[in-house]
Amino acid sequence: MKCAKCGAEYQNGEMFCPNCGAELFTGENVEGFKKSDDKPSSADPGTPYSIDLEKSDASVNTEIRDTVDDDYDIESLGPDIPEKKRKIGFKKKDPSEQKPAKANRSQKGSKRASRIRILKLIGVLAAVIIILVIVLFIISMINASKGRKLAEKVPIGRNIEYCITQTGAEFTNTTANVNLRSVSKFSYIYTDDHKIKVSGIELPKWAVMVNVSGTDKVIDSVEYYNFAVLKKGWRGTKCDAQLTQETVSYGMDEKAVGKAMKFDPYYIKKTSDNRTIFCYRYYTIDPDTESERVFNFYVVFNDLNGTVVNAYDGEINYVSYVLGMDPDAPARS
Repeated sequence: MKCAKCGAEYQNGEMFCPNCGAELFTGENVEGFKKSDDKPSSADPGTPYSIDLEKSDASVNTEIRDTVDDDYDIESLGPDIPEKKRKIGFKKKDPSEQKPAKANRSQKGSKRASRIRILKLIGVLAAVIIILVIVLFIISMINASKGRKLAEKVPIGRNIEYCITQTGAEFTNTTANVNLRSVSKFSYIYTDDHKIKVSGIELPKWAVMVNVSGTDKVIDSVEYYNFAVLKKGWRGTKCDAQLTQETVSYGMDEKAVGKAMKFDPYYIKKTSDNRTIFCYRYYTIDPDTESERVFNFYVVFNDLNGTVVNAYDGEINYVSYVLGMDPDAPARS
């Protein structure tokens, strides 16, 4: 058939001329279409649809789309033809694009809910573990400070009976832990109930040792050992370099010294001459020999104003003790 406008040939059933785009809807050239003034009760047999030729292009397109079965997609063809005059075709939907069955959706929802429950459970367990770690840390700090506070309450210059009354601690002149006898000499001792091991040696977390003199048992000095700071090893805290007298300054108070040292003292001794000695145990790596060197760093405070009056260190030569051999040493009976 030929276009009435330009004379170009076209196939029966086309809506627009492929050459000039003129509208081809006429009663004579469109098979299966009938004008609105002669509307049948239903489409002619074999005709996929029936539309009103007097309707606008948009109405026609909408009506065609409405008559298409839900199993088909409408695809616009002919990209070179103006949007309003494109041919409309149909293609079968891809089965993969079909919506999942209700059973599949229900199964996926169940799996997702199960994963959410597992993640929530893991979150709760992690929170409980973190809280337990924090609580144990706080308890450990409180327990360590308990020994320090007890040592500070011991009254220098008063007898041991008065000390027991004032502190409420039952100091005894003996201990079941034989290792403490090798640590220091003492007249009376009070220890923590909790045990730790320092390089394989069982010790209490802390101990307060009191030395007395005379028949009145007057207290001359009190020593506090914080064995917990050595639980990772008897060498103490690792430092990058050897500490010097310039590490702390004359006149510093205890808080300023703590910031300068950055780790806790292992030993504190208070004497009757109004002095308090802090001892910090640490080790470092010698850059020349690459060997470990262990030191005790001492800071001396004046009890009258609580400031630093001296600082010095002493190296522990454990190499000769560990590796040396003295055949003249007295035999153990």
